[in-house]
Amino acid sequence: MRIMKKIRLFFSVIITAGTGCSVSAANDTEISSDLSMYDYVIVALAILLVVAFLLIFVMNREVRAKFKKIASDAGRDTRKIDEELVVVNSKIDTQRAIIENLAAEIRHLKSNSASTTIREPKIVTTTIPQKEEKVVTLAEPAKKASKVKKYAMFSQDATGNLSILGRSLSDSPEGAWFEVEFAEGATSAIYTINNACKGEMLADLSMLKRFVQDLSVTGMPKDIIVQKPGTLIKEGNSWKINTKLQIQLK
Repeated sequence: MRIMKKIRLFFSVIITAGTGCSVSAANDTEISSDLSMYDYVIVALAILLVVAFLLIFVMNREVRAKFKKIASDAGRDTRKIDEELVVVNSKIDTQRAIIENLAAEIRHLKSNSASTTIREPKIVTTTIPQKEEKVVTLAEPAKKASKVKKYAMFSQDATGNLSILGRSLSDSPEGAWFEVEFAEGATSAIYTINNACKGEMLADLSMLKRFVQDLSVTGMPKDIIVQKPGTLIKEGNSWKINTKLQIQLK
């Protein structure tokens, strides 16, 4: 009975502490008479235990809410990772399929190459007829024989023929009435008057007539104009007149 009474008093104290309601004076007196110091300690510990349970309950709810949030976030992350893994695995499968197709093609090509006979290409030799190239040798132009210019006087032989002896040809124009021009080795030449001796010829026109063609003299001429040079033919060592020089007196 004493224990039940203490329990009743214990709950009364708890209710009073929890609700803040006061008990009657008779109850206070009864509690004071029935409860010892030890009993008060037990009551205080019981109150602390209840408060602790309440705090644990509240904290447990908050912790559970936090864990739910963390679990929710982790679930979203996990789903995202799973989706990315699905994409990566899909790409890997695609690449693997491509590699397998290439390997199959390589095996097929190897089997075909092993069964195919290699034919050596025929070498066809084509002979192209070569055109005969005509070699044209250009003839070197004949070198023009250098012309020789000499001066001389005619002489008359016993038969009356006029000629110029080869040894009488001179390089000096002094005293020689005629200028003779011919190529080296040639057998023909031309002759004309030596301008340096015009004065002598005008002074002795009767002598000049013998060496020119049909000279007519009128008045006192002061100049001699050559109309056409005369020609000479070489005979032996002398040059004989072939056609006479044609001049005009002015």
